[in-house]
Amino acid sequence: MVFREKRADFFCPARGICGMMDAEKGDDRMKIVILDGYTENPGDLSWDALAALGDLTVYDRSSLTDEQEAIDRIGDAEVVI
Repeated sequence: MVFREKRADFFCPARGICGMMDAEKGDDRMKIVILDGYTENPGDLSWDALAALGDLTVYDRSSLTDEQEAIDRIGDAEVVI
């Protein structure tokens, strides 16, 4: 994801829009992927602190058996949780 505006929503596939992030740096931002967002945050916490560090994508759940899904979701991310 590359955000062109000063502030932009980051996308959480299972829950829709999850929060806001500063998108001033565009392509220079670190790419962060969370593969099992529900386990890490069942809804009672904010992703804003991680979103402030880079381009955050949160997947609510990821398959434990579909290796290609994980590869596709990770892509060229620098941080994977």
